[in-house]
Amino acid sequence: MFNSWLEKAGFNLMSSGKNIINCDQKAFVEKLPKLFKDDHLEYPDNMEGFIRSMKTYFQDEDALIVSLMPTDVHPDALMNSRTVVADSLIRMLLLVMELQPMMIQFLFDKILKLTEADRFVGKPRKVTMMLLSNMRYLPRTMNPKAMSARLRQLISVVPSDFQPELIAYIPSLCIQTEQSEMAAFLSGLLFENDHLTGPILGTLAELYIKGDEMKTVYKDILKRLETLDLETLPNAIQFILQDVTETDFKEVIGKTRDVLNDKFSEKMNLNESLVPSTLSEPQRTQRPAGSQFNSKRSLEVIILDTLDLCFKLNFSLTKSWLKIITSMIEVASVTSFDILTLINMFSFVDLRKKVESLLKSKIKNGSIPLKLIKATFVNHISAITGERISTCLKLGEQFLHSNDCEVAAAGSIILKSIFPIDNSFITQEVMVITCRAIEYLSDDYPVELLMELIHKDHRKVLKFAVFFTNLFRGFQNYSLLKVRKIMDVLSQLAFVHGSENSQLSNDIFIIIKKYLNSCNRKLRKTGIITALMTVRGLAFTECDDSDSSSTSNSSSATERRKTNVKKAIELLTDTRKSIEKCTEYEGLFFDELGFIVQHKSLHKDLLKKIQEDTAADFIDRFIVTADSEVDELNDVVPLKRLYALEDCEVALNIGPCICKNVSQSQITLFLLSPMLRLYQLVETTLDSNKRSLRSIDQLLSCGVFLPNEEAVENFPSASSREKEIILTSYFECLNYFREIINAFARLKSEPIRCMVLKRVSNIIHIEGIIVKLLIRFPRYVPPLAQYWIDVEFVLPSTNSARKKANEPASKKAKVDANTAPQTKEKSAEEKEVKIEFSYYKEFVRELDMHVVILFRTAFELDENLILRNDLIKFGPKQLLWLTDEILPKLHQVLSPKMKFGRKKPTGRFVNVEILEPAAIVKMNLKCAAPVQQCNVPSIFDAIEKCCQYFQSLVTDSDLDESSVLNDDSPIIGNCLTNCLGILSTLISWNGLINKDNFLLAKEFLLATAQS
Repeated sequence: MFNSWLEKAGFNLMSSGKNIINCDQKAFVEKLPKLFKDDHLEYPDNMEGFIRSMKTYFQDEDALIVSLMPTDVHPDALMNSRTVVADSLIRMLLLVMELQPMMIQFLFDKILKLTEADRFVGKPRKVTMMLLSNMRYLPRTMNPKAMSARLRQLISVVPSDFQPELIAYIPSLCIQTEQSEMAAFLSGLLFENDHLTGPILGTLAELYIKGDEMKTVYKDILKRLETLDLETLPNAIQFILQDVTETDFKEVIGKTRDVLNDKFSEKMNLNESLVPSTLSEPQRTQRPAGSQFNSKRSLEVIILDTLDLCFKLNFSLTKSWLKIITSMIEVASVTSFDILTLINMFSFVDLRKKVESLLKSKIKNGSIPLKLIKATFVNHISAITGERISTCLKLGEQFLHSNDCEVAAAGSIILKSIFPIDNSFITQEVMVITCRAIEYLSDDYPVELLMELIHKDHRKVLKFAVFFTNLFRGFQNYSLLKVRKIMDVLSQLAFVHGSENSQLSNDIFIIIKKYLNSCNRKLRKTGIITALMTVRGLAFTECDDSDSSSTSNSSSATERRKTNVKKAIELLTDTRKSIEKCTEYEGLFFDELGFIVQHKSLHKDLLKKIQEDTAADFIDRFIVTADSEVDELNDVVPLKRLYALEDCEVALNIGPCICKNVSQSQITLFLLSPMLRLYQLVETTLDSNKRSLRSIDQLLSCGVFLPNEEAVENFPSASSREKEIILTSYFECLNYFREIINAFARLKSEPIRCMVLKRVSNIIHIEGIIVKLLIRFPRYVPPLAQYWIDVEFVLPSTNSARKKANEPASKKAKVDANTAPQTKEKSAEEKEVKIEFSYYKEFVRELDMHVVILFRTAFELDENLILRNDLIKFGPKQLLWLTDEILPKLHQVLSPKMKFGRKKPTGRFVNVEILEPAAIVKMNLKCAAPVQQCNVPSIFDAIEKCCQYFQSLVTDSDLDESSVLNDDSPIIGNCLTNCLGILSTLISWNGLINKDNFLLAKEFLLATAQS
């Protein structure tokens, strides 16, 4: 009977394969009940017979499965059919309203019978899921109450492992009018079994529930939110947040945020907790791609995606959540979860500026420390997926270009944290952002970021080496220090981590050749820096050979290292030859090579080669025997060996060298100081007894051939050529002594320390001579001594108006207007010019910061006592000289920077710029602060003695101003001012508030309090 009725309606049952329908699906659904009604004598008994026959037919499970599958449309019926494939036979019978109640009864009975099987797996479970799928989303239900009641009964009796899947079908099986009653039933089951909590919450979120019933369920879940396990949490959050009202925002957001903060901060690995297997099939397969129920993602990602979905559905909720985070001002109040939530909010165009501003302000005020940002991206990097990756790229770029150093550091942390993600697009974007920042920003963060990216994965960086082309093109616009930093990184990438025949290494050699042959002064200096940093890359000793397939064994690694050292020596030789007879370039060459020797790890063979060449060249140029005859040069300027500290076999021939090389129009620039610096740095590096300098200790005490006292006395009557010789000789001697201080200041031997202090006195004496001579010859321009900076020197003028007009042109010389030379016309023949030595600071060699160790020298007010007893002590003039040297360096590095603490462009002191501010502060505090329980002098002793000096003057003079001060008072007063300025600069450094420097600040404040 079953088969015959179907054939009459146009449906053919097939014993194998799919069933076939001979008409349109709608026509079949309308025709079948009409056939029943046409047989009015048997109606409605014929329908019951039809159902009985159907039950008999479907006892065969294979036949049932075929009828649960889509039906093929007969080819002859395709013209009249709306679809090529029709619904299953069961689905079409459910659409017949007259048969629907009996069909639903049959299907539920069938499901119950299948679930009662001994093992509800395999085929029985598959058939059950197909039956439920055919019952979903019926366009019309004849008896919805009966269907809901039967469904609730079925949920209570089916196996527990099938309950979550059956619960997930409820929204698609129940019509809207029955969903409130079904929600009440589910609420009763909500917390009875833990494995049902998640599916029930997911189902409740999709049901239409009346207000009062919803509030009851809502409050119940909110109270128990803390006790829910991680697997249930995403569903609970979605249920709570999707329908929350504005009146409940504060309570709900606060509760939800507290729970999620605890979950994200607990010592558990959320990344290993995948979506639970108890989630139903519809929850796994029926959700759109990218939804939170993707079993391949961690629960951490699911929670954030759930929040993101709730934010998009309820924008008022997003703004309220943002206000709550904004109101948090304490450091401990902001957590990793808050940072991830803000990253989610950044994707909203309307909130983007607010979120960025909030993050920046909290980073600046310390509410979000850099450690928290780093911990967030280290511990929760797996949560950075999809749209959050693009958000992090945008935030990292914005932060990196910020004017605040803390914000820029945060941007660097974000970019280097997402760089290891295995995605070529992300790698490319990070490289583009980094190179663009290096190109346009003047500070170090982008270059340091590039170095860290290379350390993380140099192979990924090398793939995008093409982006470095713009950096090479911009070298002509960069400062020399910036070129050095960039080439330091790129040379390591090309020669330490990369292949020697890579495109990057080839580009570097092309740039070197191009710039060294350039006629442009700036480009040629750039070429020298590039060449020397390439030498450093080729001869770097800490390369990781294990990462390269060409150096997989020790023999090949050794061979490659030898080859690279040979290339480095050849490049060094070629660079030197290309700049011969260009003294300015040679001076830069020696200074830069000295920097590389001092701060970089070079191969020993290269160091020995540099030592041999420098020693031979230095001795040949400048060292003579102490009894050398210089009488033949006395016709030019009378010379004499001066400033010898002890009997020494050698002497420096500064005066003779200058007399031989001077011309009427120009004095050839001298290379004594840069060569001495390189010489002593190489000796120190290769010295087995660190910092003994025994091989060059004679240079500390030897004399110097200089114009004698007679030449100085007769200076006013000398010719311009002779005046230039005399002044140049003393300037070069001054710079030589300053480099001697740099070399020997750190040695602890008492005889060495005594001679170092005597050299300090010699420097002060020579400065006095130079000032006297410059007054008589104010148009003299000294030879260049600092090859890194360009000095626009303005000669002293007798016309004050002209002097003021020239002031803007002298900005690069950084000359204080109060110290600028002033002239007064005494007569038509004689003019007196007031000159201070500070005006010529650009023409003296820079002292290294480690000379601050001289503060450990005892301070004595009576200089005569020092000279008589040959004590290792400082007098007022020596202390004033030292503080005048240290204070400007501290101001350059530690003084308030540009807006929000960003580093200023490089100042006059280049050697200080390469040091970290924290290292400079630590060095100064270590040398300037007193050592507890040790009788070691400090800057506080000098301050105390200066104060005692003025107290005694006031006491002895009975407050008579005319007798209070003497000739030493201005010097001692300046000493006191400078010492207090040094302490003020150190203690006011804004880096002391950083947690990393907390112990340093505490130690200094304690020492200050006890002094």
